[in-house]
Amino acid sequence: MHARFSQKPFHPEPPLYPFRDRQLRNRFLQLVREFLGRGGKRVVIGNGVAHVEGSSGVHGLGNLAQICHQAPPAQWPEIVAEQLAKGSDARMEAAVDTLQGGFDGCADKLVVRVYAEEFLTVPVHQGVVHRTDLPGTCTVLALDVGPSIVSVPRVVADLWQVPVPELFDRALQNLPRLGAPHWSRLHLPSMGAGAIDLLSGDFHASAHVLRPATFVGRTGAHGNLVGLPARGVLLSHAIDAMPAVATLEALLAMTTGKFRDGPGAITPHLYWRTPEGGFHLQQGTSDGGRARFVPSPEFVELMVRLRGERAAGGEA
Repeated sequence: MHARFSQKPFHPEPPLYPFRDRQLRNRFLQLVREFLGRGGKRVVIGNGVAHVEGSSGVHGLGNLAQICHQAPPAQWPEIVAEQLAKGSDARMEAAVDTLQGGFDGCADKLVVRVYAEEFLTVPVHQGVVHRTDLPGTCTVLALDVGPSIVSVPRVVADLWQVPVPELFDRALQNLPRLGAPHWSRLHLPSMGAGAIDLLSGDFHASAHVLRPATFVGRTGAHGNLVGLPARGVLLSHAIDAMPAVATLEALLAMTTGKFRDGPGAITPHLYWRTPEGGFHLQQGTSDGGRARFVPSPEFVELMVRLRGERAAGGEA
């Protein structure tokens, strides 16, 4: 299974600005300054965020940079304007009005969003309602308010007087109604790998990993190996028997590739979702430019057991 424990695992963060050269990066940052600095406002950019003088909020640029990276530079002005407008003060004020409408007015809009754990290192994010479901990530309670997703501040949730576990349960129940992702199957016979299931189609797709076992079209007898590289993608392989090495490495390669490209990058690593609903981190390394799967002790134990069952079946 190519368990190269001596090698460092993939870095958990994609490049902040994924452009091919400095000139493209500078072009992107200039467009951000021009849009946010309208009317002569001073714009400060640093550590992946932009702050406008006189505004209390910040604009994260990592996701926007990934969106632009996938489009021709001629389209960047329109993309930058559209995405940054979603974070305008007017839209944020509308979101605040929704939050202040009380729990009854928010209950049907509750969703969850999975982020890299670095999300919580930003001071403005530390006061939101969150928990940890998958190692190396954080699950944030949020509101789907149409064109924007707004994290729920803990001080607001406290006013609702609803236990936090119930808030997360309600948010997960809302996902099928508020989103419309669809499952498709990727067959990889040329790589010697089996089928991999792909959930995509809206920006809630990755969060479906937290739903009950029926979240996936095919649930393995021994759980599923899943990847959530970006907010709009969920990859899954049902484990019914000993998986081929090619299948593991194909799933890892697709996960790391989408994590790098985004938008909305979360994690390059895989997770074994057990039949009971727990998650075990399965890291990856890079060996000569090729993704290598590095299983956790728990997954190694499962593979040994499945290998033994396969051998016993062959002898029979």
